[in-house]
Order: sequence, then structure tokens, then C-alpha cells
Amino acid sequence: MLYEICKEICDRRGFTYEGSLIKRFHDIHLEDGVEQGHKDGLAAFVDLGPDAADGVGEPIDMDEVRKGALEAIRVMRVWWDALLNKSLGHSVLSAA
Repeated sequence: MLYEICKEICDRRGFTYEGSLIKRFHDIHLEDGVEQGHKDGLAAFVDLGPDAADGVGEPIDMDEVRKGALEAIRVMRVWWDALLNKSLGHSVLSAA
């Protein structure tokens, strides 16, 4: 979906999507394995959780995991809002 949105924005603004930085961003995430790496890394981390069958690894402080996850989401919301603000000309978060 993001691919289609970015391609449409480029088309509407008269930019070439092929060869653009945003196209490269999509390519490294989808074709070069970045997203799969995120998924695999998260799966390995979750497998070390308190319910892990093998019991190997250090205990995980679930409160710290929650805080870290919420902080990551907060930062990504700011990042995505800045991207949308640049594309749409207004903040999406301030309207929420």
C-alpha cells in the first residue's frame, strides 16, 4: 500500500518514481530483506521470553519490553507524521 501511495505522490508531483530515493527505500525493505530481518530478529527475541520452552537465555523484564516498544512506536509516529506533513502539507498527529 505504501508503495502505491508513494508512487502516486511522485506521479502527481511530476517526479520519476523509478530510481528515486523512496523507491530505493522500498526496495531495501521489501526486496533486500530488511523487513524479513526485522521479523526474524523480533521472533528470536520473543522466543527468549518467559514462556520459552527451552528456558535458555536471560530473563526478560516485560515492563522494559513494553516501555521500549511504546518508545519505538512514539518515535515512528513522529517520523511518519513528518513524512506525511511533507507530503500533505499538514500534520496528521495534531489533527488526531
